[in-house]
Amino acid sequence: MGAVLNSLVIMFFLLLYSSVLQADNTLTNVLKISTDQGQQRLFLHAEKLVYKSNSRQYKSLYNQLHYYPLQPYLDQQRLLDKMRLSDTREMASFLKEHENSPLDWPLRKAWLTYLAKKKKGLLFLQFFKPTKNVALTCQKHKFSLAYGIEESVVLPQITALWVVGKSQDKSCDPLFERWVKAGYRTDDVVWQRIKLAADGGKHTLLPYLTKLLPEDQQYLGSLWHKVRRDPALVSRLHYFPKKTLKESEIFTYGIKRLVWRDPDRAIKAYEKAQQAFNFSTIQQQEIQERFALALANKNHKSARYWLDLLDPEKLDKNMLQWRLTQVL
Repeated sequence: MGAVLNSLVIMFFLLLYSSVLQADNTLTNVLKISTDQGQQRLFLHAEKLVYKSNSRQYKSLYNQLHYYPLQPYLDQQRLLDKMRLSDTREMASFLKEHENSPLDWPLRKAWLTYLAKKKKGLLFLQFFKPTKNVALTCQKHKFSLAYGIEESVVLPQITALWVVGKSQDKSCDPLFERWVKAGYRTDDVVWQRIKLAADGGKHTLLPYLTKLLPEDQQYLGSLWHKVRRDPALVSRLHYFPKKTLKESEIFTYGIKRLVWRDPDRAIKAYEKAQQAFNFSTIQQQEIQERFALALANKNHKSARYWLDLLDPEKLDKNMLQWRLTQVL
């Protein structure tokens, strides 16, 4: 009887202790939520006053947020609000501390833009990091040339900026002019840009780019522009008089579009073209994959044939799914 009583007493105290711990944890969580909400309100209030960063009220709010994770955003906003060359040291410290974080690029971009306007080239180069922002990248190259970096180092990098399927920022024009004068705009480079402008790029660039080709090749730029507007032209082989490699590139582009619009016409056109063109292995593979995908998508009677031509080991997930669907 005494042993049973002792067990009951122990169980009672264990339950009581568990209840106390649970209540304590609940209280802790409530206090934490309350603290977090209070910190959030302080942050939102400080954010509205960040443009008055020297005011006593802002400094008081800021000091109460020392352990709040969003406090650095106030520093970022303050540095963005009024940029001054006198902030260079603080800017460097902040960007180094928050490098590669979401706080980095918005501030770095604004700072680089500010330095460019102030013509502070050395500082610009110090703070610059590789970016997809074309205007800033061109400015970096211009400052590099201005401060003595050899053309042979800088100008080859300009090629990648020029060979795109769209118009670039006008601030790059002086750089492109220097690049052209140095002989980097070759016929092959022009052709690469024509391909990008025609295939998914800004086709209105094609007339301008066509004029940059040698006279005996300008018909190619015009042909690609026509095929871009009407892929059915690839079914008329007289538009491809020389059956050269470049003409086969235009044909490949057009036939891959035509098969989605008119599958039967595309199949017949490709059958005729195989006797006229010497298609590369890569071109044949691209055409077969596009035919297989388009015909399977349309549930065309020839889909199985084109899917069977593909190497199973090279199929991506999408094509593999269509292949399995046809087999089943």
